[in-house]
Amino acid sequence: MGTWGPGPFENDEAGDWLASVNALTDHDLRRREIAAALAGPRARTASAASAQIAVAAAAYIAQSPPSPADGMQLTAEELRVHARDAVGAIASVRRHSELNDLWDEQGAGEWLASLAGITQTLLAIVGDRPRRNGADRAPR
Repeated sequence: MGTWGPGPFENDEAGDWLASVNALTDHDLRRREIAAALAGPRARTASAASAQIAVAAAAYIAQSPPSPADGMQLTAEELRVHARDAVGAIASVRRHSELNDLWDEQGAGEWLASLAGITQTLLAIVGDRPRRNGADRAPR
């Protein structure tokens, strides 16, 4: 069994996804990978792996939006679209995913708090309000 924790990057699937996205030099491909990750949990019942990757992608957008320093500048509207999609992905993970079921079995308090923090930050981006600084910053 691999690494598993309540933070968005505290599992092997999310770590592998983050490393692969950060390694991409084609920024259009990076955008597509983020969009695909956020769309993953929309299936009837998302796998735990798909849900972990979606949560990681949501946190990636929430905590370290792509910037000119990354070489992948998003317009304010593109960032809002990604943030809105990320809010939907987290909601889907909570509604119908194997990951949600696993956390329900183990005690989901810390995980739910992590999701709530990510969602709060995403909603601030969608509403164009100032963002809070989060402790779950994606490693670069």
